[in-house]
Amino acid sequence: MITVFNLVKNKIKKINFEDIETKQISWLRLVKPKEDELEKVEKLTKIPKQELKEVIEDDERSRLEKSSFLQIIYRAPYLEEDDIVTVPFSIFIYKNLIITVENKKIRRLERLQEQFDKQQRKFLFKNTIGYFLHYLLLKINDDFLFALDKVEQTAEVIKEKTTELSQYSLEKLYSSNLTLTYFNRTLIANIEVLSILKRSYFREFNKRDRELLTDLYYEALQLLDMEKIQREVISNLFNFQSIIASNRLNRFMKLITSLALIIMIPTFITGVFGMNFKYMPLVEMQYGFYYLLGGMAVLSIAILLIFRLIDWL
Repeated sequence: MITVFNLVKNKIKKINFEDIETKQISWLRLVKPKEDELEKVEKLTKIPKQELKEVIEDDERSRLEKSSFLQIIYRAPYLEEDDIVTVPFSIFIYKNLIITVENKKIRRLERLQEQFDKQQRKFLFKNTIGYFLHYLLLKINDDFLFALDKVEQTAEVIKEKTTELSQYSLEKLYSSNLTLTYFNRTLIANIEVLSILKRSYFREFNKRDRELLTDLYYEALQLLDMEKIQREVISNLFNFQSIIASNRLNRFMKLITSLALIIMIPTFITGVFGMNFKYMPLVEMQYGFYYLLGGMAVLSIAILLIFRLIDWL
């Protein structure tokens, strides 16, 4: 599907593909485009159809290529069931056309299209193509920031009950750690693209555009720092939970060992007095049975007190 937006008489309009003019800024949004749609774009821009199809066919890594047009493959956050992953999309700049190609609908591009339908963000068509590109990438980075904030909130909630983490909480921690791992690889690749982009002297970019892209590069570095901090927090929570579990196991084993030792003394005595001999101590005494019970109780209490004194229990 191809959707084309342009500014006509100070109104954002959806226009037909045949009405596109490369002299003014237009946004072409391609979502899972068909072969004939790709051929139309190829004919208009001379961008090879195979390059337009890259993010549709493969899970591409972020990168940048420059020839008669500028091609950027950038990765964006994507909500898949309950997990946040990252998916690639392509941005092509040809003259005054900015072309985005998506295999899965990117939330930020979906939001931008809704805003255009409501006649919002007209300034994007009144500025340069470099400014439009900067705005798109800025909003994608904002989505990363939003996702990192959600991970941080999850970690903060779990931190408040670290002594009794449920299976659900552990699964949430694992899912958050997995998300941050995806983000780490993605942000590093995106930063590489921004690093090249801020140094690029693509003819459609002016000095102000390059300054904005430089700012975007440093903001992406801050995102990467935030991701590393969050990943360290999650790892520390996992480690702390392991320490708590290990400590509980140690206390339980101490308790079991102590009970076994306390019970062992009476068991040994009853075993001895249960042997089938003619003569056994205390057998002939009137209160021998009670003396024996008392002796076992005293020994058991003595062992318990010793364990308390040495801080075993």
